[in-house]
Amino acid sequence: MVYILLTVFGRTKIGRQLFDLIKLKAPVIKNVTISTVTARFARGFGVLVESGMQIIDSIEIIGRLLGNVVVEKQFQIVTSEIKRGQPIAKSLETIDVFPEMLIEMVKVGEESGAIDKVLNKTANYFDDQVTNSIQKMTTLIEPMFILTVAGIVVVILLSVFLPMMGLMDAIEGSVG
Repeated sequence: MVYILLTVFGRTKIGRQLFDLIKLKAPVIKNVTISTVTARFARGFGVLVESGMQIIDSIEIIGRLLGNVVVEKQFQIVTSEIKRGQPIAKSLETIDVFPEMLIEMVKVGEESGAIDKVLNKTANYFDDQVTNSIQKMTTLIEPMFILTVAGIVVVILLSVFLPMMGLMDAIEGSVG
């Protein structure tokens, strides 16, 4: 029942914003979320620029495809900064989402004129970061899951055997 309510709430605009904000703040999944958004930005923006699309159009499109409504809303600031003539790297600094490494790589790409190639390599790096973070989370969660299942099994066994032991004691007491 709780799962259904959370699912329905998560599909509303407010629910999605709340869940996406939690993903950006929760210690365990924060790194995965930021790396995912960063990889998505770098890959998408790199592909759009590589295909010959204008920077402004590419930024506007990729800003809607980041997969996190909180970041997408903040990304509108980046879009307006670039439209005002700010460099892409400086515009990305205005929102506190992307890692410093991405901003530095964008700066290098802007200066060298090969932003698409730099972004594609950066996307590969952050894709690897996502994979590593998920593996670490799995490694941490697995023992907790095993202990939880073991605890449930112990409770079930005790709920079966304790009444039987009490019954056996009662039978022994009445026979003896």
